[in-house]
Amino acid sequence: MPLELRVPVRSSQQVRVRMPTPRDLQLARPAILPEPTLPPRTAEFTLPVRLRLILVLALLVLSVRWFAPRAVAYWELHNTATAVADYALCMAGNPGPDLFWQRPAEFWRLVRRRLVASPADARPFAACVSGLSTFPESAERRRAYQARARDFVEYASAVPSDTPWSLDDLKVSAQHVDDLARAARPLLSKDPGELMRPSLRARSAPLLFELPAPAQGRGLPAADLGYAAVKQVDGGYLLATGRGANLAAYWSRDGGRSWSRTSPDDMAEQLRLGTCSVANASTSFRLGATGEMLQLESWQKGQLASSVPLASAERRLLSFACDADGAVAILSDEARHEPPVFRSCPALGRCHELSVPEAVAVESASALGLSAARARGATILAASRGGIVRVFSSRDDGQTWTPPVVAFDAAETGSDSESVPTRLLSIGERVLLYAGADRAHPGYAVLASDDFGASWHAP
Repeated sequence: MPLELRVPVRSSQQVRVRMPTPRDLQLARPAILPEPTLPPRTAEFTLPVRLRLILVLALLVLSVRWFAPRAVAYWELHNTATAVADYALCMAGNPGPDLFWQRPAEFWRLVRRRLVASPADARPFAACVSGLSTFPESAERRRAYQARARDFVEYASAVPSDTPWSLDDLKVSAQHVDDLARAARPLLSKDPGELMRPSLRARSAPLLFELPAPAQGRGLPAADLGYAAVKQVDGGYLLATGRGANLAAYWSRDGGRSWSRTSPDDMAEQLRLGTCSVANASTSFRLGATGEMLQLESWQKGQLASSVPLASAERRLLSFACDADGAVAILSDEARHEPPVFRSCPALGRCHELSVPEAVAVESASALGLSAARARGATILAASRGGIVRVFSSRDDGQTWTPPVVAFDAAETGSDSESVPTRLLSIGERVLLYAGADRAHPGYAVLASDDFGASWHAP
């Protein structure tokens, strides 16, 4: 039954309030309305987890692909630069690494100088073969590096080679280092040349000396002097050449660099005899002829002391020189195209064949310029071919000879064949190497040696 609640009021009346029953509450419950829906969001976009992971991995792969080849090139550049520096040190000595990278033309000039200064049978570059593996063209260069010095055309050897090589067969470049440097950027921030430092175990080429710069000489003729008499007077040299009507005299006051003609009448009687003599030696020499033989006459104090056979009169005298102890002569037979003949004649003794280095004894005189000098018992020979002048000396009458000394190389000075100094002249203890003057070349190259041809300098 429904509950009644009586509520007191201020008036005297009482109000009855009827309380609803649970059934009435159930019947009176309002209807549930659906929740309102929001419009879809258009400003925000979120990727699924899997797609974000794929993008991160893709960025990581791209980074690795960019960094890895540059890192590998950077690492390989360091190793290659050291190997190239070892090679350059082996080929050209201490300046080799810097020159090979910065001035390759100068580098190969030093390599050429080392080649022409080597003994003919030496293999100057064989020790550098191991360094060739650094260069892409190493396979085709290996045989050239193992060749003898005389096998190269630049050596200008008198002995022909069965397999002639050229300096171009040796040439490699630093292009591979440059390519690696470009591939390593921007990881490489410095000049690649700073990495060209040889290792501690690298082999170095022998020390190469600069070739002397010849002085400009004047006065001596380009024709061969034959034999000459030299006397030191008043700090200068007096030179007499020829005999009789062909007698000529020259005077030098600057160590043999320049000469001026003088009158033969001003010379002493001994110089006017047309003999070969030096300084104030008591013995002088002169050539004579008896029948079909050339005779070597020894004179002492103006008197004939002895006369011995020198060679057949059919032979042409290429060079003749003397000092106080003896004389040396080079003769050729152009009709037979035979190698030249070398004779050594001690004072007041018989002439004998002079044993000479193979480089000057195997070819005809027409293909090899030869000249001889004597100074204080030493025999000096100059052999010129292909613009290169090599000097040999012996102090034991040809039993042993020094290694060849390159006194002049036309390729380094830019001289033509007519300006190459090929003639030796002994003036006391000094030996001159000169070209001689003619109408086309009034001035000529001249060098001097004060140690019997071991080193040369401008007089």
